[in-house]
Amino acid sequence: MNTRLFTFALLCSGALAAPFVPAFAASPETKSMATRPKSWVSLVASTDKARYRVGEPIQVQIRATNTSKNTAFLQFSSGQRFDFKVFNAQNENVYTWSAMRMFAQVLGNLVMYPGNRKTFQASIGDEMGQLPAGQYRLEAHLTNSSQIAAAPTFFEILPAKSAAPQTVVSLSATTDKRVYQSGEPIRINAKLANNSGAAKTFNFTSGQTHDAWLKDASGQDVWGWSWNMRFIMVSRPITLQNGETREFSMTFPGQSTLKPGKYSVQTAWVSQPENVRAAPIEVEIR
Repeated sequence: MNTRLFTFALLCSGALAAPFVPAFAASPETKSMATRPKSWVSLVASTDKARYRVGEPIQVQIRATNTSKNTAFLQFSSGQRFDFKVFNAQNENVYTWSAMRMFAQVLGNLVMYPGNRKTFQASIGDEMGQLPAGQYRLEAHLTNSSQIAAAPTFFEILPAKSAAPQTVVSLSATTDKRVYQSGEPIRINAKLANNSGAAKTFNFTSGQTHDAWLKDASGQDVWGWSWNMRFIMVSRPITLQNGETREFSMTFPGQSTLKPGKYSVQTAWVSQPENVRAAPIEVEIR
C-alpha cells in the first residue's frame, strides 16, 4: 500500500494518536508481508484507541477495500475471513485471535466490486491471559488464498489505576524447536506459576490436570494429548502457594499423515470451572 495512503488511513482511525514510538524489530512475518505483490484489495487494521488500561477490552477493526477498477474474487477454505496476532516489545506472539475459535470447514468466496469495502470487527480480551502493561504490535491479514495483509498497527497498555493486588496465575509453554520433519515428535514443556500474592486452589473432576492440542492453519484440532488416555474419575483440589510453580511436559508422537504446513500448539491447565491457557506456539511441519 502507498505509504501516504496508509498514514492517512491510520490518522482517520486514531491509531496514530499516541505520541510514543514503539521500538519493535520487524518480525519475519512482517518482512514476508512487505515483499508480497500488491493486491487489488488493500487492508487496514486499527484499534479503537491508542492506549488502554490493564484488563480493558481492545476493539479491533479490519477494513478491506477494493481500490482497483476490477472486481476482486477472494477465495477462502473455511468460514474464517481474517486473523490477527499481537506481539509484545520482545517480539513474542502473545495473542492470536483464531486460537480459541472454531470455523466451519467449507469453501467460500468474497466478491468485492470496485470501490467496495468490507469491515470486520473483533476484540482482544483476556481469554489467553491478561496482557500486562507495555507496548504491542498488531498484525492482521485476510485468510484468503493470497493472505492479503495490513501494515502493522501499534497500541500501548498502561498499568491499572488501582493499586490493589491482582490475581495473576499464568501458564507458559515452549516446544523443543519450531520446525519439524514429517513424523517427528513434538515435545512440549509447560509451567504454571501462581504470583497472585495468595494461595490458589484448583479443582479437578478427574486425574487429568493438563492437556495440549495441535491445530492446523484453519484452527481445526488434529491431535490432542489426552485423546487416547484414560483418567481416574475423582474430584480433587490442588493448591499452589503464592510463588509456587508446577511444571509438566507432553509429547506429540508425530504423524506422517499430517500435511506439511504451519500448525499451532495450545496448552492448558484444565481445572474446573475455568482453566488456564498458554499463548499458542506456532510450529511448522515439513
